[in-house]
Amino acid sequence: MSTEVAQTADCKRPTLLEEVFTIGSCWKNELGSVMTIVSKDVCGNFSGTYGSSVGEPRPPPPFLLNGRYEVNGNTLGWAVSYYGGDFHSTSAWSGQIQGTATHPVICTTWVLTNTTNPSENWNSTNVGFNTFKLKLIE
Repeated sequence: MSTEVAQTADCKRPTLLEEVFTIGSCWKNELGSVMTIVSKDVCGNFSGTYGSSVGEPRPPPPFLLNGRYEVNGNTLGWAVSYYGGDFHSTSAWSGQIQGTATHPVICTTWVLTNTTNPSENWNSTNVGFNTFKLKLIE
C-alpha cells in the first residue's frame, strides 16, 4: 500500500456533532428557547446555558446546563435544574444531531419534572419533543 493510501485510511472523518456542536454555538428550538455551549471537552462532557422562552417570569434568566455527548458519534443529552424564586423543576433532553453541516438539527425527547406534594406525584412529570436548529449570529 502506498504511503498516500495509508495516510488516507488512517484519517478519521469528523462526525456531524464534532463539526457543528462547538464552543460558542447557539441552538434555538421551535419555542424560542436557546441553548449556548460554553465548554466542551474531548471526553464527552459539555456545559452551557439554557434560556427558556416558556415559564414564569418572562423571560426567565438563563440557567446552567450540563451534558454528555457520544465521542465519535452524534447522540447527546443534557439537564437543566431551574432554581431560584418560584422555580422548582428539572428538565433533561436526550437526542441526536441530524442533517448536514450547513443545516444541522438536534432532535430531542425531553422530560420535565416539577416539585409536587406526594398526592400530586402522578402529575409531576411531562414528556415532549424539541427540535433545535443552529442559530446563526445575528
